[in-house]
Amino acid sequence: MAVLFVKGDDPTLVGQAVQQEVRALLGDGDRTLMVEEIGERDYRGDRSDAVIGPLVHAAHTPPFLTPRRIVIGRNLAMFTRSDQVAPLVRWLEAPLETTDLVLVWEKGSASGARMGTVPKSLKDAIKAAGGREIDAAPTGKGRKATRHATSDWMA
Repeated sequence: MAVLFVKGDDPTLVGQAVQQEVRALLGDGDRTLMVEEIGERDYRGDRSDAVIGPLVHAAHTPPFLTPRRIVIGRNLAMFTRSDQVAPLVRWLEAPLETTDLVLVWEKGSASGARMGTVPKSLKDAIKAAGGREIDAAPTGKGRKATRHATSDWMA
């Protein structure tokens, strides 16, 4: 089981980092069978307020016809309060060993101009689960990213 946390300000670089990490997790596996992507539309459904439940439900779902599953949670910057991420924090305390979870800290279309900060409870839960951070921010004076910085966890 892997828990990855991808962040960055540039949507293109974040998308590239997510694709790179998912390819590495997939190996020779079949993307159509192994990968489920959850995003803003799933969090909102018919509701006016977003809930993280669809991501947690997907993470709880065991693989079918494959040994592993990869669940990608997009647009997580919509959830900046600890009560909003509490179901995900609980899942991270006892994750499904056959699920690789890729969490993407990016805005949704309904988000404001800035991304909020990651709730401390979520940071702590990802760290406790052995999560790895991938910073997809542009690097250097030319602001051209040549590779994604990774760390054992966010500072």
